[in-house]
Amino acid sequence: MKVKSVWAGFLSLVLVLAGLVVMPLQALAAPTSIDVKVQPLESVPQSEYGNYAVWLWHSGEGGRAVPLEANEDGELEASIEIPDGSTNIGMLIRRSEGGNEWAYQSQDVTIEPGKNVTVTFTETETSQEWGVDIVADSTDPDPGTDPDPGTDPGTEPDPTTHTAEITLHYVRYTGDYDGWNIWTWLPNKDGQSVELEDGTATWTVESAEPISKVGIILRRSTPENEWAEKNSPDDLFLTNFEDGKAEVWIAQGDPNVYYSEADVPETPDLSCHELHSKEFNDLYYFDGELGAIYTPSSTIFRLWAPTAESVSLVNYSNNGEVIPMTAGEKGTWEYTHEGDARGLQYRYRITFEDGKLDEVQDPYARSSTANSTRSVVVDVDNLNPEGWTPKRMLSFENPENATIYEAHVRDLTIGPDNGIENKGKFLGLTEEGTVTAEGNPSGLDYLKSLGVTHVQFLPMYDFATVDETGNLGFDEQYNWGYDPVNYNVPEGSYASDPQDPESRIVDMKAMIDAVHDAGMYVIMDVVYNHVYDVESSPLHRTVPGYYFRYTDGCALQNGTGVGNETASEQPMMRKYMIDSLKYWAEAYQIDGFRFDLMGIHDVETMKQIRDALDEVDSTILLLGEGWNMGNHPDGVEGANQDNAKQIPRISFFNDKFRDTMKGTHNKLPGTGYVSGGGADDVAWDVYNLIKGGQHVRDYADAAQSVNYNEAHDNYTMYDKLKGSLPDASEDEIVRRHAFATELQFLANGVNFVHAGQEALRTKHGVENSYNSPDHINVLDYDRAAEYADSFSYFQKLAKFRADNDWVRIREYSEIEQAYDALSLEDGDKRFSYRVNFGDQPERVVFVNPDADAWKTELPEGDWKLILSDISNTPVTPADSSKANEGEATYSGAIAVPHIAAIVFEKVESEEPTDPVGPTEPAETDPTDSVDPEPTDEPTDEPTDEPTDEPTDSTDPTEPSEPTAEPTDEPTEGPTVDPSDQDGSTQPGDSMDEPGGLPKTGAAVIAAGITALALLVLGVAMVVRRSKEA
Repeated sequence: MKVKSVWAGFLSLVLVLAGLVVMPLQALAAPTSIDVKVQPLESVPQSEYGNYAVWLWHSGEGGRAVPLEANEDGELEASIEIPDGSTNIGMLIRRSEGGNEWAYQSQDVTIEPGKNVTVTFTETETSQEWGVDIVADSTDPDPGTDPDPGTDPGTEPDPTTHTAEITLHYVRYTGDYDGWNIWTWLPNKDGQSVELEDGTATWTVESAEPISKVGIILRRSTPENEWAEKNSPDDLFLTNFEDGKAEVWIAQGDPNVYYSEADVPETPDLSCHELHSKEFNDLYYFDGELGAIYTPSSTIFRLWAPTAESVSLVNYSNNGEVIPMTAGEKGTWEYTHEGDARGLQYRYRITFEDGKLDEVQDPYARSSTANSTRSVVVDVDNLNPEGWTPKRMLSFENPENATIYEAHVRDLTIGPDNGIENKGKFLGLTEEGTVTAEGNPSGLDYLKSLGVTHVQFLPMYDFATVDETGNLGFDEQYNWGYDPVNYNVPEGSYASDPQDPESRIVDMKAMIDAVHDAGMYVIMDVVYNHVYDVESSPLHRTVPGYYFRYTDGCALQNGTGVGNETASEQPMMRKYMIDSLKYWAEAYQIDGFRFDLMGIHDVETMKQIRDALDEVDSTILLLGEGWNMGNHPDGVEGANQDNAKQIPRISFFNDKFRDTMKGTHNKLPGTGYVSGGGADDVAWDVYNLIKGGQHVRDYADAAQSVNYNEAHDNYTMYDKLKGSLPDASEDEIVRRHAFATELQFLANGVNFVHAGQEALRTKHGVENSYNSPDHINVLDYDRAAEYADSFSYFQKLAKFRADNDWVRIREYSEIEQAYDALSLEDGDKRFSYRVNFGDQPERVVFVNPDADAWKTELPEGDWKLILSDISNTPVTPADSSKANEGEATYSGAIAVPHIAAIVFEKVESEEPTDPVGPTEPAETDPTDSVDPEPTDEPTDEPTDEPTDEPTDSTDPTEPSEPTAEPTDEPTEGPTVDPSDQDGSTQPGDSMDEPGGLPKTGAAVIAAGITALALLVLGVAMVVRRSKEA
């Protein structure tokens, strides 16, 4: 026994030592794994969770953005694995707003290599003062910073402290230093703010290591936003510390660091500020007619160019004859051409005070030669297709009655097998009786069959990125057209003859007339918020520095994300927009306008646009992307959703509706309400969205809410469902898609659908297909036959909406009186509500997003089913194989079909009953018709278009040649990380060389488990032996 005990004790000791040896080795080789959780402010709506991102950096790689996904607890989360050999790992959380990706951010957080940690950020109202909690994996030691890895174990660290004294001079040419301060940091250390005094600051930094690099950002802070503006997009770094000191100069809007005052550039031209002054605008504002004012007997050429020294008309129809123009009032220049000038090709030659000479197209041109080379005089009023009716459609009184169908001229007509002769052309939508090779309706006949009220066309004016003289065949060239050149000229690539300046006018009028004759109204997508290229823009070249917004240093502002933003608050830019819109409405009988990135514009301009178009037709429909974006001057309010009540009778795309239904719009993963996702209180949001966005957006009425599930610049609903539910069957995808469309048609407000939504359109997983080939964007008419049930259900929903005005109520007060929640509880995504509108029969709506049928009961009385699901699923066991709409009567228990909404209408009893009215209010749930606490008033959504967008809108990259449409929210379009766009880094970017130990994958995990088991077993045996002894 003694021998066995000694042997067992020896073995135990070996096991303990083995465990002690293996565990440190495992720890040294461990990978770095980080689980990030973010708790957003309660005031931020779920529709804006896509604005959050992790900003991550480590040795060997500059900063990069990591997306966050929402979980069912209302948190955002991401799992991050750091590559082999990485050290100096750090992160922060940022939230974008209004095109500014760094509008809000947490402080920097440092992560020790080789640790598995969970980092939880709790957002606060103050940037860089968020709550941060770091929890190590239970097998990891404390995640705090270890001593320098190069220090031998057991050795005291070097107590020497290294210091550097920095003096920074900030040269602001405008002399305005209010709010400007310095943000500075050492590598892998938290940053700090340093105040400026008369543009200069001196401070000392300390480090346990020699100081070789210090990060610098010049920023302007406001009480609401510490990062309201940056002096330059790039982080700057000081690297020259002679005798432990550095004195540097940084100039306004300049991304360079100067170590000598003599190197600082001289004061630049700041004349843009003069052109944006009240004095300049009062002196030169001109309220008359501009452009080529044609009559058969004479044409007046009038240009507004108040900063020009001289202007001449260049007549290219007469061998380039140069004709001096006469200076007129208010900065105008004028020349009268006697005789008939129809077809005359011309440009303006402008000489400026500094001697610069430029030749430019007429900003007010009505037509042009191919590719916008020269402006052309045209008689627009008498260039008409056969049968043109020079009068407007019957007035469309109420926007909430609209079902808008958004489409692209080329998408509808370019398909090789669609049976349309004029492919990719305006005239393709004038052809009747066209069918595909498989015999299915196409083109105009297809549009007529849908039951929609309006067709909204993506940009039809002259845009830059399609060569009108090149090959325009299938898959040869493509662009949505959000790259404007001539705002008042139809796009030549859609004309039957792009080389004929009159063809584009006649053809566009013919298409509009054909759509009108088919009983539908036409909405034109307009993009006044930016131009394709400022340097080539007729507006800029005519009056440089006037039509766009600029920084203090006269650099272009970029709230759109495509390199520039127009200054709608400038009186002559405002006049230009109003003149242009009235021209399209009067000359082409346009029935509505959709404003791209409308939040870039200002409230006053949009109000004046509404008033001006009322003079043409007070029922012209106006809608736009009201994302909170743009660099509006002080005192100028943006035309965004937050200011909706100031702009009555203009509607806003309700991104909250879209994101609640489908989930994050710019990423395939992530579910929404119709795909089984959403927080516990999501039913409240859906109910209030059905009520016209009440309590969800701060609109004046339901008609300001444009309810949509998809649009041209998001994933189609079909692609999103396929991406977020990869294991779902095709039947389930079809059902969820129909459910989403059904909820949209039941919602009060303006109804908006994307072309092809009726037949589960796919863009093959491409979200931002602005320049994707035709085979991605073309409308496949044969899908209507492939998904025949979906197509016919869409038609049924369109008729249901047209027949039932209780889903088209405008005033919130009437909706509150009519709508009454029956079953609506947190934690249950199913709900039901009752509608009593006017003297109409009572209706009850049941909404069930669950995968199982919902067994519930109808209110007392007899009911008939007036809207079933896509499959006509039976709602009671007694039913036959299909539900009976409008035939059978129901009472008591029912089974609401899975993933569906159904509607019942009460069958009026022949016996008189006591009315329920204001004197005897119906008994309701105490939470009905109130603003539920789970729903917060949002600050905004982005495109795209910059995003969209600047997301989004949001998503372009280069200021001189933007390559994408700005994203829907402030990103209406692709999101551009600063490091991708301009090579810059961000606060806390790694500045050390790569190093560290490699990961060993599964072997490391196995070693850790083995080591722990050996250690426990060894200790247990030692204890046992000691007891036996």
